[in-house]
Amino acid sequence: MELLKPKFAPLEDFPVHFDNDDDDNKTLVWPAAFSYPEFLFSDFQQQLSEEVTMFDCLSSLFTEPLPQDKENLYFVDNLNVYYENHKLATVHKVQLDKTIKEIVKEKSFFIIGGALLFYVVPKDSQVEKEFVTQRRERTTIYS
Repeated sequence: MELLKPKFAPLEDFPVHFDNDDDDNKTLVWPAAFSYPEFLFSDFQQQLSEEVTMFDCLSSLFTEPLPQDKENLYFVDNLNVYYENHKLATVHKVQLDKTIKEIVKEKSFFIIGGALLFYVVPKDSQVEKEFVTQRRERTTIYS
């Protein structure tokens, strides 16, 4: 259980859990961080249902523009989302129509620090190119 305890301060009181007690219809609810590498800033969703799509997540995050986004590049239809695989030192692009459940089930996805971590960048931007090509170090994953 200690491995599932969120390590991000805004999420530490919101560990992954089931949303109801119905044995036939249990849905996981995850703490999640959405990082904007360009701004060294993150948004946190304390209770993210595994049934929502990544597009739904972005839609809820961008009901208002990011204050840091002076060029107005951060809007739902102009974003790509990635996650890192620390074991292989790679990044993986998220298909926005996938649910959180489908993303978490991908073989390359690892949960580190007890929360889901995604990186949000403007499509086809210099920020995206730099993020995707930056050198990453492999990290040992404990399971």
